[in-house]
Amino acid sequence: MTLYESLMEYPRASLLELARLKGLRGVSRLRKEDLACRLAKHMLSPEVIRRYFQWLNDDEIALLPQAPELIYQSEFAVRAFDEEDGTLQQFFVLPEVLDVYYAAATPEFHAKRRKYSFLLSCLNVVDAWYGAVPLDVMMQLAAAAPELEITETELLKALDELPGELQNYHLLGGVLWHRDALDAEVQLLKDQQNGPFYIPTRDEIQQLGRLGYLPETDGASYLLQLLQENSSCREDAEELVCLVSKCIAAGCSVRDVMELLEPHMDDMTDAEKIMLVDPACRLYENTRLLIFRGHTRKELGIEF
Repeated sequence: MTLYESLMEYPRASLLELARLKGLRGVSRLRKEDLACRLAKHMLSPEVIRRYFQWLNDDEIALLPQAPELIYQSEFAVRAFDEEDGTLQQFFVLPEVLDVYYAAATPEFHAKRRKYSFLLSCLNVVDAWYGAVPLDVMMQLAAAAPELEITETELLKALDELPGELQNYHLLGGVLWHRDALDAEVQLLKDQQNGPFYIPTRDEIQQLGRLGYLPETDGASYLLQLLQENSSCREDAEELVCLVSKCIAAGCSVRDVMELLEPHMDDMTDAEKIMLVDPACRLYENTRLLIFRGHTRKELGIEF
């Protein structure tokens, strides 16, 4: 399948939204066929391919042609389904997209990609634990990978080169804001009370960027084990633990967590449901929180 053929499977309205994200102008009156052709030509240019693939880390590059989240969300990939039951198995990067990528993947590109992919993980820290962060603190995160030698100039350039699907950050007065935090600016700053920022280790930054949560947080592995032992949520267990961790980080209570898990407890006995409370409480106490700028309740001595 070609990229054009893949794009033609989408409604025209979806193609217009994709064109907006890709920065294409003057396409609102085009027929679907012409719009798909214009998009495919634009998306297959080496400049555009580099702009997206430069955010992938080494692990994601090693798995190609399997498509990481950014690439399939950006429509550079096609879905592969199981022939027997029709369930989605994997996303694969289209061959012609890979051809352009491999031609553009010079040593200089990979050096830049390693910096940008680590900066993307740092931006995930801003999203999950800070909401807003001064540039000097952002540079402290970047310094967790000293061999990359990321400068402030490179950080600012990286922010300018974020593709449309990742443009959730705004730099205002030397402070980098996540879009959602900016919408609640006054309340966020009031809740955080100008507290100190927790500066994570390199491993924590990369785990948060890769998984969306820290699997070594006290309670996370036990909760994952309990969910994996239950047939009704075995396949979604890690996704659920990630969701629970994100909800706690954003301010959810243990009661909220149990309500979140409730739809996945259909096959559990009452005793198995009660067993989930302990890891949920431990996660609540040890998860790094947005209102504490990445510190945990336990670190700050706040009683559960």
